[in-house]
This record gives sequence, C-alpha cells and structure tokens, in this order.
Amino acid sequence: MTLAIIGDIGGTSMKLALLDASGVIRTRHDGPGANLRSAITPAEFAAALGAGIDALLAGEDTAAVELVYLAVTGAGGAGRAKVQEAAEAGLARSVLARGAGCAGGDGAAAGTVPLMLTDDIAAAFLANEAGHTTGVLALAGTGAIQAAICDSQLVRRTDGLGWALGDVGSGTWLGQQVLRAVAADLDGTGEATELTPRLLAMLDIPADTQALIASIDSLPPASWGRFARIWSEVLTTDTGGEDSVAARILREASDRIARGISLCARELRERGVAGPLPLVWAGGVATQCAPLRAAVIERVERGGEGPGRGGGIDGLELIGVAAREPLYGVAGLAAAELRRRD
Repeated sequence: MTLAIIGDIGGTSMKLALLDASGVIRTRHDGPGANLRSAITPAEFAAALGAGIDALLAGEDTAAVELVYLAVTGAGGAGRAKVQEAAEAGLARSVLARGAGCAGGDGAAAGTVPLMLTDDIAAAFLANEAGHTTGVLALAGTGAIQAAICDSQLVRRTDGLGWALGDVGSGTWLGQQVLRAVAADLDGTGEATELTPRLLAMLDIPADTQALIASIDSLPPASWGRFARIWSEVLTTDTGGEDSVAARILREASDRIARGISLCARELRERGVAGPLPLVWAGGVATQCAPLRAAVIERVERGGEGPGRGGGIDGLELIGVAAREPLYGVAGLAAAELRRRD
C-alpha cells in the first residue's frame, strides 16, 4: 500500500497524518505549534517534526511511505529556504531515515522519502467543505493573511507579513494590542479599558507597569495570542460596545482584513472569475470571533472609505463557505501528487 505523510504546521499546532493513495486519512498525530517566525528555532522545529513523525509511524510500515507533503506557516516567499532546511533536518532524524526499507525516489540521496513543501494558504482554502477551488481566503490564527485562490493556485495575497510587520487581526497581533492598551492604561497615558482588570487577573499581577513587563518579557510573540481571548470576551459582554479601546482594536483589525479581501476579490475579477465568490474563513480567531467576522463583512459591503487601496467592488457578493481544518486541504494536494507519481 502506498502512503504519504501530510502535515499542517503552524504557530498553534503541528498536525500530522498518514494518508493512503485514495485520499483517506488512516491515522494522525497532533503536537504543539512550530512557528519559525515567532516561536521556535530551526533546531527545535526539526526535533519536533522528527518526533511527530516517529509517533505517527509507530507500528506502521515505513517502507510504504513514498511522499511527505507539508504545509508550513512561513514556507512561502522569504521564509521558504529556512523552512525547507528545518523540515529536511526533521525528516533526517526521523524513523524514515533511520529505518531500513525507506522509500527512494527524489529524496533517496538524503536517505528519506521525497519532501514537498508549501505554505498553509492554499491548503486552508482547499479544505472548504463545498470543494471550491477558486475564491477568497481570510485566515486569522496565530498569523493573518488574505488570499485569492484560482484553480487551486495562490494568485494574490495581502498581509501575512509576520508579527513584526503586520498580521493585523491575528491572535498574535490582537494579543499585542491588548498588552499595549493595558500598559498605556496603567501608565496613565492611555484610556481606561475593561481589558486591564481582565489581563491583570489572568497574569495574577498587581496594577503596575513593571509587574506587567516582568510577566511578559520572556514570552515569544506566538504566545501573545492567548491574550486575544480577553479582547474577544470584552467585545461579547453586555457593555462591550462601550469599551472604546476594544472597539478601536476591532475597527483596525476589521478594516485591514476587509481591504485585503477586497483586493483579492478584485484580482479574481480581473482574471475573469464572475459571479458570487466563495469566502473561506480559517484560523482560530477568524472562525471563533463572530464580532470580527461581522465587522469585516460590513466593511467589505460598505466599500472603499478611508485610505489605502482596498476599496469596495460594485456588485461583489461573497458567499461564506464552511471549512474543515487545513489538514484536509493538504490531503487533497498530497493525494493528487501520489496519483501523478503512480
């Protein structure tokens, strides 16, 4: 039996699965996040991937594995070489390289099966339950990106710039906004906000800026996302609409995401894609924060007010499409590749 290892690796989790040639997932292994941009080193990534593959293949026939297909956050563009090297190192320390009877193919020289690497963008869109291969993706999880997908290929992207330059509306970005707002409140230079007592309670610290600094100073950016929950809770309370700080964060996030969606939709229109466009929400923030989704849609429908180049499109109709976890999008890509190789 021909098998493939597939993976969806992001800042929140590393999800690996064993796929057969018919596209059926036989078994899976879920582990902690492994984001090279904001959380761990390449060596830590390799160790986590190697250990994850070993756990996945426990009791399985490693000789039947003929492909490893991974969708990794940050594997596109500027980060590809770094992710490629770390992923290859992970395979080299796994049972695939150590065991006898490894599959040969393109990766035989390295002693491992062939590795195919992509970012997590197209995979997240292709995991939609309706089977659409063309449309718009709005992903907000540890990071944030908007993308136009045409015939299963990424043709336009906005944001996805990483925590230092963008990722507006992501868990990392939202957590950072919470931290900054609370620091300004405690310092007396910012507005009072309900975010402050909630964050202090979560961290179990006094209302003091130095205590706040000490409590978060050693945290990697990817872990800031846990503070986004505080913002979401404030928005959904009876008085959430009265918290001007939480409302400002919502406006900024929804405006940036909406502009990205509009730009991606325009790209598809320019490529001749007509009619309603499927919109797939992906990532924990996008799928779990209803106020953010509603604000984004309202902003897209309102059109091109304010600065920037992401104005509205006359007659644009977006159809929300339910999505499964991105691992299923990787499964489709890997199954197609296995068929191509057969």
